[in-house]
Amino acid sequence: MITQKRVKELFDYDDASGNLIFKESRGSVKKGKIAGTNKDGYLVVRVDKVLYRVHRLIWLYTQGYMPNVIDHINHNKKDNRLNNLRDVTVRENTKNISQRLDNTTGITGVSPVKRAGGVVRYVAEIWIEGKKKNLGTYGTKDEAAKSRKKAEIKYGFHENHGGV
Repeated sequence: MITQKRVKELFDYDDASGNLIFKESRGSVKKGKIAGTNKDGYLVVRVDKVLYRVHRLIWLYTQGYMPNVIDHINHNKKDNRLNNLRDVTVRENTKNISQRLDNTTGITGVSPVKRAGGVVRYVAEIWIEGKKKNLGTYGTKDEAAKSRKKAEIKYGFHENHGGV
């Protein structure tokens, strides 16, 4: 397991930009270069033959420990400024999920469904501790949105976040 001491031996951290900077040249890596390459939207870097997400190394560098889950508050996986990172539980992290790109209603957790005869209804859903909970089917998008909002309040979701 990597230590804070090892991370500080290899990197400097620039809080203003959120970048880890290599302290010395090694192989093809040059001193002063920003650490990390894109993998699945996250920046990753190899240290002692192990691949780490950069935001996790930044947390270890600044806080002294490696948490189970780190949330990017603004949803930008490459924004590794410390004020954009927070140590959260898996449950808390699921409350800060961005709206799906294929969402057509513009409301997280509300989807249209076509019924027989072409009638459109709206389904409201929310994810609670890794399980999808159906909140019902409604005649209008607004009714479904109200149901979703009530569920967010009931389950303690942050405003404008959560779920599906």
